[in-house]
Amino acid sequence: MSNLLENKKTKIIFEYNPHKYNHEEKQIVVNFASNFSTYLIDDEKGSLEFLGNKSLEKIEKQYNILLSKKVIQG
Repeated sequence: MSNLLENKKTKIIFEYNPHKYNHEEKQIVVNFASNFSTYLIDDEKGSLEFLGNKSLEKIEKQYNILLSKKVIQG
């Protein structure tokens, strides 16, 4: 698994719902995501919004999130 996470082409998509995590669990997810470029997936617009590395801390509601080792141009 560590080899997969080190690969520069790795992308992870997951549903992020901060209300389902306790404080410690939320920090684990935020810290993990800080190793990636983080994007909010806007299903309605069909677009990605770049959030940076630590922006999951600021999200208050449920979103689909894309983590990517590379910054996505587009």
